[in-house]
Amino acid sequence: MIVNLLTPAERRDLANALLHAAWSAALEDTRILLLDLLLEVDEASLGGAA
Repeated sequence: MIVNLLTPAERRDLANALLHAAWSAALEDTRILLLDLLLEVDEASLGGAA
């Protein structure tokens, strides 16, 4: 396997990059959910008058 050819530092960097990519994808979904929730709360607080 190619990962076995990497130095420990290179494996660490690869793991960090993969973790960062996964975390960014999870945060994107969370941002969208929070924005939708904020818009609903904002609209409800204005009595639907937007």
